[in-house]
Amino acid sequence: MPVSRAKYDDLCARNEQLAEERDSAREEVGIVGRAFDSIAVELDQAKNIIAHHIVANADTTMRDQLAAAGVDMRLHLVDAEKRGARP
Repeated sequence: MPVSRAKYDDLCARNEQLAEERDSAREEVGIVGRAFDSIAVELDQAKNIIAHHIVANADTTMRDQLAAAGVDMRLHLVDAEKRGARP
């Protein structure tokens, strides 16, 4: 089935538009992914600081409150203990 030149040009233009939209979406996903990575790093650093406080000050109340809230601090607490956290 032959396709007219105009139809062919329309299909090529649409294909190019879709490719541009795809590339734009990939770029946006990359930006969002990097933002989440940055947030994860900052959260990890905050957990390290909190764990240091809990271990250095034997703050069982804060530890228990975080555990009750569903915040998993086990690895951070173990690391703080290994590093010998001091007040």
